Parts: sequence; structure tokens; C-alpha cells
Amino acid sequence: MACLRVIEGGAAAPVPDRALPRPETPRPGAAELAGNMAEMFAVALMAPVPLEALGDPHHRITGPGRARPALSEVLGALRSLAWFDGAALPDGTLGAAETRRRRLAWNGQGQLTLSTLLASGVRAHALGGPVSRLWRVDHVVGTPQPGAGRPGEDAPMSDWIRWCARHSGAGLALPGRSAAAARPATLGALSAHALAAPPSRPFHNVALSALAKGVPLALEAAGIRGGARLLALMAEAEARAAHVAFGAAGRGDRLARPAVTAARMSVWLAQGERGAAPATHRAAAAELAESAPELLGWMTAAHDGLRRRPRCRPALFLPLAPRDALPAHPADCASHAVVAGALATLLKAMLDTRAPAVLELGPRPGPALDLGIELDRLAADIARARLSAATHRPAENIHDLRTGEAIALQVLRDAVETGNRDTVLELRDFDGRALRLVGHARHVGRGRATLQVDRQAACWPQQAAPPAAHLTAVV
Repeated sequence: MACLRVIEGGAAAPVPDRALPRPETPRPGAAELAGNMAEMFAVALMAPVPLEALGDPHHRITGPGRARPALSEVLGALRSLAWFDGAALPDGTLGAAETRRRRLAWNGQGQLTLSTLLASGVRAHALGGPVSRLWRVDHVVGTPQPGAGRPGEDAPMSDWIRWCARHSGAGLALPGRSAAAARPATLGALSAHALAAPPSRPFHNVALSALAKGVPLALEAAGIRGGARLLALMAEAEARAAHVAFGAAGRGDRLARPAVTAARMSVWLAQGERGAAPATHRAAAAELAESAPELLGWMTAAHDGLRRRPRCRPALFLPLAPRDALPAHPADCASHAVVAGALATLLKAMLDTRAPAVLELGPRPGPALDLGIELDRLAADIARARLSAATHRPAENIHDLRTGEAIALQVLRDAVETGNRDTVLELRDFDGRALRLVGHARHVGRGRATLQVDRQAACWPQQAAPPAAHLTAVV
């Protein structure tokens, strides 16, 4: 009796041709658009809030204008919108992608909180705080030189350290011999600091500090040893992430920049006629005016305090800055969230995050940190900075962070399969799910890597490779 037996892969499975992901542009509906714009108004109003006061709901915002709303009042205004109210939109009203984005705004009890508001696309219930402490090791030791050629994969660690200084300005800060890292005092100052830096610099500094302090590499079991190899993988992930991000920014179907949408909403609401506005934008503007009028009033008062005195009432213009300020262009930070998502994911997988680690050098090195949580916070800080600059919407931040995450998993998969060893790498993704990358060794050629999500087998995100070649034997 004949039977079929499939021999997976043959003697040497070919290297898969994994195309870079081409992510779909998110298309917010009216409820999400109203929620996104309200979130950006809230972040703009909160710019003067000291970082240590971000968790205090009773803290009053002392920004421009006469209005002095407490953080709890700002939160209450947002909760009045259908997007943030768990009971407002019945099941089936939204698509699957919109539902996933909406749930990121809630805590474990289905409520919007200050922590979830500031989490910027990262599952916030496990973060424990709004701002990453990894900014303490974000030192600047060099001037970035665009186009600095990166060393080869076999280059020594010293070459990679010099490349980090040339490429992003990152490097080790020796006590007494280097300038201290910047310590922004307010949410707005932190956002400006994050956008002024090359997107990879904070992560290069984390990697260099972790290596200097002897944090173990989780990828050593996969045959990936040494800091030079870690930085080489980070450079590869950054290059892929930047390519995808700038490609998406140049697409014709990209979303209108939030500053344009905010200006149009100001005109529509001031004139009382919105016949020329798209139906989605018309409905979003109407919901903001009806459900959160106090939020629009605070924005108008803030503009009055900046001496802008716009003729439109309400005045919802973004960014919330003086008239002579030079706003950031969306192209200036198009790659920030994708690169942050990719490098945060890589470091969560490559560094042993099971035990708290001290990264600061010197006689007062600071507390031990949970690197997994702090890396998620760092990515959230960079994404939130784009909201402050009004260059991107919350839906775009959620989308871009996960695009970077998919790119990092692609790079890790290639590294594990090239190493061709039995290994397991574990981390949590931006949605709080447990990921396991399992490497299966083969006798010759490349190994095979599989992905598990919450202990269940899953497809690789953005998978573009065909299955490995196989042989069929009839016996």
C-alpha cells in the first residue's frame, strides 16, 4: 500500500525572500476621528505639566490662557466622547482594527485613565508610569552625520561604538568626563527632546549602557554573541523601518496631517456650516462640539493666552504654540514611531529582561529597572511626541509601532534561522501578549523559526515569504 511522506525543507531550505511590509493606512471613522482629535487637544493642553505631576488627577494645568483645568477635568471631557466610553458604541458598530485600537485607550476595567491616555498605542495597564526612566541614559557624545556607512557584521565592537556616535550621537557617558543626559521637566519639553533626537539614539544608548553594565544577552543561546552583533541587528532593523516609514509617508493615500484637520474643524464650527466637509469629518466636529464643549473652550483660551487671537471661535489650531514658532513637518518625524517600535522590540528580545538592571554609570547609578516595561514606555514617549507636534494622529502611532514590531520580528526570525540552533526567545508585544520565538535546528543549512502568541502557534506578522521547499516521497 502506497503512502505519502513529506520531508520538510529538503537538505537545505532556501533563504526566504521576505518582502518588507507594506502596511495599510488606518481609516478612522467619525467616532475615532473625534477621539483622536480630542486626545491631541488634551496632550497639547498638558504640555506645561511637570513630569512628576502626570499621575495626579488633581493637578491644575498652568499653561497659557485663563483656563486652569485639572487633569481630571480634561479626562472627564474625553470620557464624554463615544470613542472613550465603553458603553457608547455597541458591538459590531466598529471594524476589527478600530475595535483593537479603541481598547488600547482603556485600562483593565474598560475605562480611560491618565495612564492609558499617555500610553500612545502601548498597552498601558502594565507600564506603571507615563514616562520612561531610560531617558536618564540618553547621552549625546557626537554629532550625527547623515549617511555614515555602518561597519560590516564582523567588525569589532570599537567600530560599532564609533558608528553609533557618528550615526545617532549615542555613546557611553563616563562619570566626570561626559555631559549628563538632558532631564526635561515637563511633558512638552520631553516631547521636544524626543523629536529633536535621531529616533535610534535612545535605543543605541540603552544597548551600550546595558552592555557596559553586563546585562546578559538572551540571544546567545541562538548563536548570536557579542555586542557588535546586537548593534548590527539594530542597524538592520532601523534601516528596514526607515525604508517602510518613508515609503508610507510618500503614498498618495496617507492621512491628512492633524494640523490641517484641526484648522478645518475650527472654520466649520465657527461658520456653523459644514456642507463642504466630508461626512466623517462633519460628524466628528459635531460630536466634539456637542459632547466636549469645555475641551474646545480650553483650547480657545490657550490660544488667547498665546496672543494669537484667532478670529475663529472655537480655536482648535494645532500645534498649540506661539505664532512665530516653527512647527515640525510630518516628514521630520515620519520614521520615529516605526523605528522606535522596531528597536524596542529587538532589545526586549535580545536583552535578558527577566531581572531588573541598573544602566547608569557612576557612584550614584540609580534604581534597577524592568527593561521590558521601560522600553515600552520609551517607545510610547516617542510616539506621544508626535501628538504634541501635531504631525501624526493616535491611530497612526498605534499602526506605526506595530509595523516596527513586525519588522523586528522579521529581523529576529532571520537571525534565529541563520544561527540554526534550538532556542526560545520570549518577550511581550505592545498589546501585552506573550510572544515566543522558537528556533528549530536542522542538520545542515538554515534552521526554522516559529512564532507563538500566548502559547498558541501563530503566523508571522506581515509574512510575505513562500513556504519552504519540500520533497514528496512515495513509498
